[in-house]
Amino acid sequence: MHAGVTVTGRPPTTPSEVPQLFDRRAGRRRLARCARWEPPDLLCELVEALLERLDELQESSEACLLLGARHGSIVRLVQRRHRVNDLTVLAPDPACLANAPGAIGDEEFLPFADEAFDTVLAPLALHRVNDLPGTLVQIRRLLRPGGLFLASLPAEETLCELREALLEAEAAATGGATLRVPPFADVQTLGNLLPRAGFTMPIADIDRRQLVFDGVGALLRALGRAGERGGLQATVSRRLSRPTFRQACRLYEARYRHAGGGIAASFDLVTLTGRVPPGPTA
Repeated sequence: MHAGVTVTGRPPTTPSEVPQLFDRRAGRRRLARCARWEPPDLLCELVEALLERLDELQESSEACLLLGARHGSIVRLVQRRHRVNDLTVLAPDPACLANAPGAIGDEEFLPFADEAFDTVLAPLALHRVNDLPGTLVQIRRLLRPGGLFLASLPAEETLCELREALLEAEAAATGGATLRVPPFADVQTLGNLLPRAGFTMPIADIDRRQLVFDGVGALLRALGRAGERGGLQATVSRRLSRPTFRQACRLYEARYRHAGGGIAASFDLVTLTGRVPPGPTA
């Protein structure tokens, strides 16, 4: 832990108060495995976009917190930015820290003192927390007056093709279906959470993309290497049978084949920007 950061370990809620859609412990194990691979291009692009927004909005960050670090390359990317002078990292595993000062922990229970940071960066770190409003309140408390919060999250249409194919194949095979692709909030809902958490000047920008993969297997491997595969509680998502999964792949590849070959996958990527009100002037 960095000398200038005090650990408090103060959870805002107890698990019984919030529906537990995601298995956070299993999710941290999955993210820890990502440390052995290079980060996907999309994650690097999102980190770069947040750093460019930081350049536009803030001259420098004397104390910056990076949430959800799963790749050492991402940590080093942020460290090299000239506007980030003092970086602290919250990571799921020591291997993800890349020798940066920080803590091993969970974004739902941020182990830092109030007003410890000037900037909090959260690239693809908050879409699998069970209590996003509560986590945003914690982040707001960590920021000093005038501080800046920047985050990227997937939104509602992300992986809609995969969700549809899995639901349709399972419904045809069993007469019912369970949740397999996590639900993602719409951009308006995400933007509205910022003022509720105490942020001012809230901005929610959306970037809609379609990426192309060789097939469903390639898409799932890419999601796995990014730590984005699975993660739902076992009580929410039961195991899919192999024949049903193969049928889902056939549905996907027949319905969403890309004109240039392979399959298309939608990604709605929202960038959230929020400020902490400045303190009183002398």
